Amino acid sequence: MSTFKIGEKVVCVTNAPLDFEDIIDGVTAPKVKEIYTIRTMESDKTGTWITVEEIINPVFNYLDGFGEASFNINYFRKLDYQFAENLLAEITQSAKSEYQLN
Repeated sequence: MSTFKIGEKVVCVTNAPLDFEDIIDGVTAPKVKEIYTIRTMESDKTGTWITVEEIINPVFNYLDGFGEASFNINYFRKLDYQFAENLLAEITQSAKSEYQLN
């Protein structure tokens, strides 16, 4: 069972979702290093699949029925909030230092 939750922020960590753009015209795939918010989750025998709030794809008739393109949860990692906070603090400090020099 996945430890991810709807509404949680995740980061795309692999180019694998880009395969969709080559296979299905009109599908927008997540981009590596971009942050997304989980909109839906569905699990089946092949894994856990998500859609994200930042990307709304058209509904297609797939072999197993109508639906929006979804992406394997293994393409994503949870957002590391501590890392993000540390990076933001570092950027802010750098900007303050640069401002004080000018």
